[in-house]
Order: sequence, then C-alpha cells, then structure tokens
Amino acid sequence: MTFKDANNRNGLLHNSQNFIRFLSHFFRLILTSVLLTSKFYNDIFYGNHFIAYVGGVQLQELNGLESEFLNLLDWRLWVDTPEYDFYLKGLMQHFEAQEAKELSECQGGS
Repeated sequence: MTFKDANNRNGLLHNSQNFIRFLSHFFRLILTSVLLTSKFYNDIFYGNHFIAYVGGVQLQELNGLESEFLNLLDWRLWVDTPEYDFYLKGLMQHFEAQEAKELSECQGGS
C-alpha cells in the first residue's frame, strides 16, 4: 500500500510507460543482486547464461549489469557488522515512522 501511495503522489502510476520502465530497471537490479549474492555465498552456482535465460534478459546485458554493479560497489560485496547495523537502524526508523504516520492518519480519519 505504501508503495502504491508513494507512486501515486509521484505520478508514476498515472504514466504507465514510466511505471513499466521503473519496474524493468528494478527487476534488473534484483536479478543482478541475486546473481552476485549467489556467486558470493556459494561455491557452486548457476552461470550467467542460465540466470540471463531465467531472467529473460540477454547474456551480454546481464554481464554488463554485473560489471557495472560491482564497480558501483567498488567490488565490496562483504558488509561489516557496524555498517550493516547502521543501515538496519535507518530502515527500522523509517518504517517505524511510516507505521506511526499511517496509524495516526487512521485514527484521525475515524
């Protein structure tokens, strides 16, 4: 619901072409993340050709996405505990604030 509300405010749902483009980019980000996570944590993993096939993208595109993603991360796939805790705390605070806001809106609208 929050995703839908945020996109309604930003007008993404009113322009289906922009929304489809957004989903396409988001899907590629998730696909690339899953690929790199699999390679990082597993000794035996599916090759890029299989992931590209399952994900419905061209192998050359997936290879490029993988390379670009790794460069953006400076090839740092490991996250130290303090860094993880920092981002987790930020996410928890964000969602707690969202929940409080939605609860207050529900109570105020009754």
